[in-house]
Amino acid sequence: MIAIAMPTQPDNITSNDLDFLISRSVSVILKSEDATEFLRWFDQYAEDVAPIFFKQFQSNRDGLRSFKSFFARYIWNRTALPGNNFRPRPLPKPERNALCPCGSGSKYKHCCLAMEPHQDEFPNISILPFVLDALTAKQLAALPFEYLSAEELEHVARQWMLQARVQDAARLLEGLFANFNKLDERAEPAFDCLLDCYDILGNPLKKKKLLDRGSAASNKYIRAAAMQRRCCILADRNEYAEAWSLFQELQRLIPNDPSLSHLEITLLVNQGEKHRATERARFWVARLSKDKDFAQGSLIEYLRAVSQGDISSAMTGIAKNLSPEINRLVSLVEQLPEPVCHYTLKPMSDSAGPMVPDKKLLSLAAQWETQGEYSERMADDIEWLERNPLA
Repeated sequence: MIAIAMPTQPDNITSNDLDFLISRSVSVILKSEDATEFLRWFDQYAEDVAPIFFKQFQSNRDGLRSFKSFFARYIWNRTALPGNNFRPRPLPKPERNALCPCGSGSKYKHCCLAMEPHQDEFPNISILPFVLDALTAKQLAALPFEYLSAEELEHVARQWMLQARVQDAARLLEGLFANFNKLDERAEPAFDCLLDCYDILGNPLKKKKLLDRGSAASNKYIRAAAMQRRCCILADRNEYAEAWSLFQELQRLIPNDPSLSHLEITLLVNQGEKHRATERARFWVARLSKDKDFAQGSLIEYLRAVSQGDISSAMTGIAKNLSPEINRLVSLVEQLPEPVCHYTLKPMSDSAGPMVPDKKLLSLAAQWETQGEYSERMADDIEWLERNPLA
């Protein structure tokens, strides 16, 4: 029996190598959709495609052979095949007494069967983003969404948003929501994601149309998601009577749903009812603490902070949990030095005059304009801000 170890957690360089390997693997798979052909290609070329990733196995050739066999099957089993309505065609699990698929010549039970308990340690990698990136615009427009996972599509769209591919994310999800009546509550996160895309892209008309369609959806959880967004929009307009009326409709539609806790507290805080927000947060903490699915996590941490009167920290905590980039941005703001004035007054005959920025501030403003035009990721913008705290 061979000694087997799963690969270590990849650093950025190794992760890039791994991404390239998966991308090349998907390209090979999509050319023929033939498992035997792909497994042969992977065994022959994987180390050349991703030398940095496979370097960790250089002292264990048996472990390398075993892992390559496992990982090739891992990629194949998760790849959505266009010829199969974008569903994977998983290979059967090797039989104990059959020859091991790694090519060692031993029976599976005496070879790679030992790897099975360790396979859960391997990260769950979504292959769908690599498949979608390999498709033509025509293929993307004709995706059979009824066979695709709404949750995984939302995951892809969020990834693309972080890569400044918001338009691509919107197009992808617009196809999913072409027919609301075919969708259930699993599409709710994707619905929220598409609304976020429209916010970023500055498409209020598309957002309104989506909210109207969502409000009439057959699935009550999608309807509720649309109503919650409309509640927040009304509150932002200071139309609190209408917002609370809609909130009461939500309570009847999805009574005691945990998502109502965050919405209720948000409405109260926006309205300036901080004492009432604290009281209601205590109520929700007591209720959700009894539910094992919500006894831990960011939502109840937020509610606990509000219940203790620490509303500012609660809001900061929610922001930090939205994404690593926002976490970095919040931390950057918290660590900024005391402000220094970089403006001077230009007195005029009848007033103190306008405030004029100095050369340093003007230079940073010009750099930021260029940065915003050419950066592809939010992380790039934050790195620039970290280097230029005055901005």
